[in-house]
Parts: sequence; C-alpha cells; structure tokens
Amino acid sequence: MASQGASCFACKQDIDARAEICPKCGVRQMHAAGAKSRSAAAILALFLGGIGVHKFYLGRPVQGVIYLLFCWTFIPAIIAFVEFLVYLFMSDASFAARFNQKKPPEAPKVAPPQERGFKEVPAPSAADDETRDPKSGIGFPSPKTVDGKLKIKYRDSSDEHSERVVTVLECDTEWSGGYLTGICHSRRAQRTFRIDRIREAVDMETGEVIGSLTSWAKKKYEQSPAYAVEKLLQESTDDLRALLYIAPEGISSEEELQIFLKYCQEKSGASLEMNNVIDIHENIEHPSPHAFKLICGRLAKVDEAERERVAHAAEAMIAASKNPDEFKLEAIEYMRKRFKSA
Repeated sequence: MASQGASCFACKQDIDARAEICPKCGVRQMHAAGAKSRSAAAILALFLGGIGVHKFYLGRPVQGVIYLLFCWTFIPAIIAFVEFLVYLFMSDASFAARFNQKKPPEAPKVAPPQERGFKEVPAPSAADDETRDPKSGIGFPSPKTVDGKLKIKYRDSSDEHSERVVTVLECDTEWSGGYLTGICHSRRAQRTFRIDRIREAVDMETGEVIGSLTSWAKKKYEQSPAYAVEKLLQESTDDLRALLYIAPEGISSEEELQIFLKYCQEKSGASLEMNNVIDIHENIEHPSPHAFKLICGRLAKVDEAERERVAHAAEAMIAASKNPDEFKLEAIEYMRKRFKSA
C-alpha cells in the first residue's frame, strides 16, 4: 500500500506522512513523537523558568543546572521571562528548526569557520518570501547575533512595498543574498527579510541611513558578547580546556562558575554573562589526561604573565571545590611543574 503524502511545515517539500524528520531540511515534524512544543516551552519558561525547568524540557540540562544554581538571585527568572517572550513570538518553523532539528542524512559541505563570516554575495535567482526561516534549509551557516533596531523600506516577493520597524536578532549574509531575522513591530511576530529586497534602512538608535547592511551587521556583531565568545573558542582553546580539565565533573559550583566567568571576561575584554559561559562550556572539548599534558606543554611556551593567569584561575577553582580530590591536585601539580620548567 502506498503511503500517504504530506508537506514539511518548515521547508514545504513533499515528504512521507509517517516521516518524523524531514529528509530535505532535517526539521522534526510537529506530529513526531518527542517533538518539543513551543507552547509548552513558553508556559514552562513563564511559570517555572526561574529554576530552569524549560531548559530541561528543551534538552539543555547544563543550562538548567546553571539556572538552578542561581535561582536565588532571581536573575534566571528575569532571563526566563525574556525567553518566554521570545518563544511566544517565535514561529513554529523557527522553534522546530532550533529545538527539534536533527542532522539530515546527507548534509552538504560547509566552509570551515575561518573561511566563513560576513561577505557580499550575488543576489539569488530563485524567489523567496519574508516568512521563510533561514534555519529551516540545508546549507545555511549559523546566523550571526545582531542587536539593533532598524526602520526599513521593504519589497516582498509579490512586489508589495511597505515600511517596517524591526528589532534585529540575527543576520546571515552568506545564503541567497543575505537575510535579517528579527521582530517586526507592525506584524508583532518574528520575520525574516532578504537583504537584497531592503530598499532603505535607517538605524533607529543613531538616525544613520545605512549604506551597507552587511557592514552594519558585521560591526554590530563584533560588538556583541557572541563575537567575544567565538574569538575565545578560536584563539584561547588551550587555556580554557586546561581549566575545564581541572573540573572534570564540569563547572558545578557557583564559585567555580564565577572564577571561570571572570577569567573569560579578562581574556576577552568583554562584559560576558552567565549564558555566554554556558555557550563556552558546551562548545569546547574537554581534554583527556594525555591531551591535558600536551596542553600544559604548549602553555609553558607562552608569555609568563599569561601562564600565571591560567595557573591562578586553576588554583582558585580548586580552592572553590572545598575538598579537592587527588585528581585535581595532581593536575595542578603537573601544570605548575611544566610552567616552572619553561
């Protein structure tokens, strides 16, 4: 018996009605078992977000633990309320792409991070419209975080002209001429705008008429904590991995987290926050004992002041653990031994 057909709600391509994951774009379908609900996530963030329940629901246990650790400060509750608003205005396609997406069977080759970034590309030949979510298609590099507010004159795929005020959240300048994603104030919902269809853009904060949205987005991104985190992950891998090795069970205490946060702030020169530290913790590989020894050997060759900064942070993290085990003591002893022999 032939199976019934259906359409993926994200990319609109025809798929088998029984499919849980779209083979075209990799987005989990709304009917699939285990798919996360946007409404449920929003409700959990509103009522139980202060203790991170929505993070556990969305499969982000490390973030959930961090929220629990800091629940007494009420900071997680404030962040959770903001996340509630984001989930509330987020489209189902965007939510599914972010929280229900699995890697498709055959993904195309994507350029390495150092070869990606912001660049001008030719306009696309295929038509698209502003409600398409860039994250729902295969081949999109990770959009860059942009914090800004624009007043734009926009021409959509139907050649309709309109003026919009958009709080920009992300920018992707590599796929099909580029996209801006943000909250459209006139639609009161998240929308995606093709950059090549934006006829005019004005920065609402400065009143500047923007000549190049690509340059504007790049400048905004380079001022963001997300950019500082990206640079840390690219340029400070050894020292961060060494510190994470000192805490083999992960950064589990508030004091250790504060020490690690302070180190990352001093290293990057940026005002990083708790969620930025979570990103670093989740996106860096924890070293094996052999890798740790090699890391200490490389760190022994850097500037003495830099070595001392790493060793001081490592010792502070051990002191914060109250009762350090033999593993941690051996690790810091080996680090000090290699640094002194430099």
